[in-house]
Amino acid sequence: MSSSSSLSSSTPPSPSSSPSSSPPPPLPPVPSSNNIIDQFHITLNVSYGI
Repeated sequence: MSSSSSLSSSTPPSPSSSPSSSPPPPLPPVPSSNNIIDQFHITLNVSYGI
């Protein structure tokens, strides 16, 4: 019985409660859809060297 009680006391906090306290970082505003395409091409250039 003692081993089971120690296991229950050592359980880490559930991750489901953490998102509410720390919201995801807001995305930067995009002035136009062209900017998304430019960022995509830059990512391709950096990743694949196109």
